[in-house]
Amino acid sequence: GYTNQFLVKSRNSFAILYSDLSVNENHHAAHVFEKTLGSSCDIFAALTTDEYDEMRKIVIRLIMSTDMAKHFEYLTKFKAKLAIPTFGRLDTPDNRLSVMEMAIKCGDLNNPTKSPALAAKWVDCIMEEFFRQGDRERELGLPISQFMDRTCPDVPKCQVGFIDILVAPLFDAWTTFAHEDLRTVELQQTIRRNRARWTTMATTALVPVPQGTVPILPREPASLRSSDVDPIRRTSADGDVIGTAAPPASGSRRVSKHGSHHALKNLPISIDSSLVVRHRHSTSTSLLQLRAVQDEQPSVEPAPAELGVARKANSAMHLPALREADAA
Repeated sequence: GYTNQFLVKSRNSFAILYSDLSVNENHHAAHVFEKTLGSSCDIFAALTTDEYDEMRKIVIRLIMSTDMAKHFEYLTKFKAKLAIPTFGRLDTPDNRLSVMEMAIKCGDLNNPTKSPALAAKWVDCIMEEFFRQGDRERELGLPISQFMDRTCPDVPKCQVGFIDILVAPLFDAWTTFAHEDLRTVELQQTIRRNRARWTTMATTALVPVPQGTVPILPREPASLRSSDVDPIRRTSADGDVIGTAAPPASGSRRVSKHGSHHALKNLPISIDSSLVVRHRHSTSTSLLQLRAVQDEQPSVEPAPAELGVARKANSAMHLPALREADAA
């Protein structure tokens, strides 16, 4: 799909139809009634006229609340209502609708509340959708939207900003309302864990290390892990790999693998051994930087035993493989 802003700038037929206002949301609201009313899946068939009118108003209002152009407007209004002592009673239709609006917005921006493994898979999908819009913007001669240029991706930075600016404040407000719900508290913990992981990826993409040392890929801080779930060691692949600091007595150094985490062992590459990729996700710039260093230093050919590199297989986008050294 495309953003509302792109539909407007590209003069899409939907933007013309809906006068540039909440284009996707207006289309979705219209489409749900167009496809259900009078059909074999008419979910409104059993409602009275008054009930249908009320339901239609609720559905439209909830869909329209997902327009990100109005995100902060909705969040500010909800916070103001939270300050009213009687708001929690939900004794008025408007108060109940306000809670439903925030609930659907939380659902709309819920990816950082998923387990790191599942969240990473969805990030791959949404980033590919972003890149496709960026490709189309390039074709049309339009300015490429932020984080949508596949030639210079910065996925970790994009995700940290997404959490800090949109997700965390939204769920903070929701937690204020539903503070007695244990599940809500768990979601907040997962958001913090995901943010910590993306921050680590963003800050350790390419890190200098002393000559002759074996790097250890960063782990999630212990303080952010739940007591019963270790996102590093569970069997579902979440893309993290940790290196072993103790080299074997002979032969090459290795990178250990936990569960189904992806690792490349004994991968020979041509690169200054004072530089090492410590972490990456999706199409982050670390491998691009690594390849650039290789190109700049063609004469440096350390033995395969000097460096172990771990990387995560990306289901959506694959960067070219690192140049292999002569096996001989």
